[in-house]
Amino acid sequence: MKYESVRSIFKLKRALEILDFIGEKSPINFSDIEKNIETSTDTIQLTLERLHGYNLIERKQISQKNVKYSITNKGEKFLKKAEEINAFLNNKKPK
Repeated sequence: MKYESVRSIFKLKRALEILDFIGEKSPINFSDIEKNIETSTDTIQLTLERLHGYNLIERKQISQKNVKYSITNKGEKFLKKAEEINAFLNNKKPK
């Protein structure tokens, strides 16, 4: 399908919120994401895996229980495009 990659991100519950939160707080660990984004642990885990798979976030394992997530340049560009799409749909100028 023509838009399969985009659809796979946009259809994930809270994907944009998680990506935006990581962008604001990078680097951040899973528990901080879990405390601040209202959704299930499974949803966060799946979303992080998908975002990492598309290189929108970086996952750095410091130790067995300490993993940090950071937004990549590609992730920042993706958020900017999402913002532009949102502004377009709402007939507003993007920030």
